[in-house]
Amino acid sequence: MNIRPASISLALLCAVALTTRSDTITVTNTNDSGAGSLRQALAIANNGDTIDATGVSGAITLTSGTLLVNKSVTINGAGADVLAVDGNAAGRVFFITSGETIAISGFTIRNGHAGNAGGGIDNENNATLTITNCTISGNVAGLGGGTFNNGMLTITSTTISGNFSSNGGAAYNSGGGTLTITNSTVSGNSASSGGGIFNIAAFAITNSTFSGNSAQLGGGISSTETVEIGNTILNAGKSGANIVNSGGTVTSHGYNLSSDD
Repeated sequence: MNIRPASISLALLCAVALTTRSDTITVTNTNDSGAGSLRQALAIANNGDTIDATGVSGAITLTSGTLLVNKSVTINGAGADVLAVDGNAAGRVFFITSGETIAISGFTIRNGHAGNAGGGIDNENNATLTITNCTISGNVAGLGGGTFNNGMLTITSTTISGNFSSNGGAAYNSGGGTLTITNSTVSGNSASSGGGIFNIAAFAITNSTFSGNSAQLGGGISSTETVEIGNTILNAGKSGANIVNSGGTVTSHGYNLSSDD
């Protein structure tokens, strides 16, 4: 039987189309689990899918543990002032597994508690996470009260406030991490070291405000590696020095205001 090349090409194109199709999974309630919940949406999603929670308001209070994100998905909420995911002071809120590419927007991520790392979010090795238009607040962990990052983490137009940790009240940027914060506010976080950020990798912040963060060492930022700052307000408040640099480099790109000056 003769099979024409055109027929083979068409079959291959159809196969590619089927494997690259993405779906939208709609979250319809604030239940912790079951049909229509955010947890179920994450469980049934495939790589490339969008999870749409823009039609839901209130708080998703977690009673079944951390939300596992082990697919490359986009997760859209109704807005940080409309929809919260609450860790219930019983566990971490989001755990991003290694190698995934994730975007989260439009949520308040709050009251997560983790004994080790990332009370609000733990972004693991080689994962790429983008957080936009969120509030990350009231989270507690040993490292990185708000977020722990060992991948590539970009935070934009987000408020990180009132988080607590031994190191990195708002965020802990680990040795394999790259952390970028833009157009955001980091305020009222506390830690023993790095009330705002504890950095041992590459960290850049632009067009942002650090205020009222507190720590014994580095109220705003404690770093041993690379920090780049541009067009940012640094107000140590009660914490002492805005930045404590222990052997790394701090590069200013200008237009910064610092209470240390």
